[in-house]
Amino acid sequence: MELTAAAGCDLRLQWRPFVQSLPQPLRTARGLLRDKRGWLLRLEVPGGGVGWGEAAPLMG
Repeated sequence: MELTAAAGCDLRLQWRPFVQSLPQPLRTARGLLRDKRGWLLRLEVPGGGVGWGEAAPLMG
């Protein structure tokens, strides 16, 4: 997915969901997690600058 910022601001944000299996289950106070789920983020600014990040809250 993609979002372009409001007029006068040339930021470009792209994101996509991901699921990554954990090498071993992670035990939390709320239960057992077998994979990590979240969104991979890419932000591009004028001039070609690019930043990457993720948003992956622990579910449960």
